[in-house]
Amino acid sequence: MNLRNRLSSSAAVAITASVLASATLTTPADAGIFSKLFGGGDKEELPTQTELEKREQAAAELVAKAQEQEQKGDFKDAAKIYRKLVKKFPLTKFTADAAIRSAELFESEGEPTDAFDVYQKFIELSRDDKRYGEVLKAQYELAQRSKTGDFKRRVVGLPLDVPMNKKVEMFETVSTNSPRSPLAAQSLFAIGEVYQEAGKTQDAIMAYGRVVSAHGTRPQAPIAQFRIGQLHMATAAQGAKDTSTITSAREAFEDFLLAYPDHKLAPKAKELLKTVDKRQAAELLKVAKFYEKTEKYRAAALYYRDVIKRGGDEAVVEEAKARLAALQAKGGELNAPTTTDPEDSDGSLTKDRKDYVGPKSED
Repeated sequence: MNLRNRLSSSAAVAITASVLASATLTTPADAGIFSKLFGGGDKEELPTQTELEKREQAAAELVAKAQEQEQKGDFKDAAKIYRKLVKKFPLTKFTADAAIRSAELFESEGEPTDAFDVYQKFIELSRDDKRYGEVLKAQYELAQRSKTGDFKRRVVGLPLDVPMNKKVEMFETVSTNSPRSPLAAQSLFAIGEVYQEAGKTQDAIMAYGRVVSAHGTRPQAPIAQFRIGQLHMATAAQGAKDTSTITSAREAFEDFLLAYPDHKLAPKAKELLKTVDKRQAAELLKVAKFYEKTEKYRAAALYYRDVIKRGGDEAVVEEAKARLAALQAKGGELNAPTTTDPEDSDGSLTKDRKDYVGPKSED
């Protein structure tokens, strides 16, 4: 977001007035701040009044130099000079306005990451400034525009490709700057989208999970929960060997329907849950066949019953019924419910299998 209309004029006026006006200097009363910014401690002296006056004068000279470059139309150089002031003189009366002006100029030159980083300096140094909220919004919009590829370099007009890690870093910073705000939820959701677009499925799932756990009442939360289910389904459809993936999809959609039953995506979640049931039944049938092939008939029977109970694809259910009937014909012991394999009396071997998706133990 370009704050030129709302902030630029006031920033420029404030800077000019500060250059012309007599100095109202920061005093050594800001001991804690100086100690932190200038590396001071018990054994180091704080800046003297004379040193403070020199810093104010040096900052004023940088402002004048930056304004001169602006008048010449060299906005990128002006932005760099303002940024130099912010870094070198963080506690002058010019600093906050210089940070805002620097960020605006960098943004106008198609340098969103530089603009974002200078705004961050403002955030760190000027938390009590009345413009804090506007600058935070400006950071978020810079991150969003970087995500969507909205920036073009001013000189050559080519699209600016911001690296994925930098996009994530920008959104993480916004979330950290205001962790309980709507912007935090929007930023975490955007991180999920960045990862999803990059094909980093597990990272996307984790990011969407953060939205749900930290901002469950925000508008982004139900969509994030829905996407978790979709991503698990997509992974399963790609041939994931571990059947826990399809189970995770089921749990995600069930959690969605439990938490957001009236959401507009609820009907779609129910449809996808039926699809999950069909896929899961097919996976369970494969597991049952494996146990039958290895002559672990009671475990096979357990899985065939689970397929029948879950329902889903009619052909899969009918095959499970037929195979279970054949197993039951082998011996009466298969008619008794069981949760263990006869060669695995405590159930540990069966439950330790990666493809185990049967009923949980009663403990």
